[in-house]
Amino acid sequence: MTGWPCWRPRPAACPQEIIADGQTGFVARDCDLEDWYRALDGVLDLAEHDPRAYRSLRDQAVARVRERFDWSLLLDGLLNPPASAREPLPVAG
Repeated sequence: MTGWPCWRPRPAACPQEIIADGQTGFVARDCDLEDWYRALDGVLDLAEHDPRAYRSLRDQAVARVRERFDWSLLLDGLLNPPASAREPLPVAG
């Protein structure tokens, strides 16, 4: 399994559900270079000094994407919605 921990800006320049801060990557404040540096330096430091924790972070990032953002799952949900989603909505009268 390969993958990289990710970074994303805060507050919402990218979808917040993709990265769990500290578990699958890191969130840094938008336009705050020091915060971005801290997040990047933290991951590099983790990779160098605690490879097991780094691999765990990386593996959790890969697993999260595979579980929540798999195109085949998304397309299957769109093409084969549950029966309740196929029922017509009630018309207000």
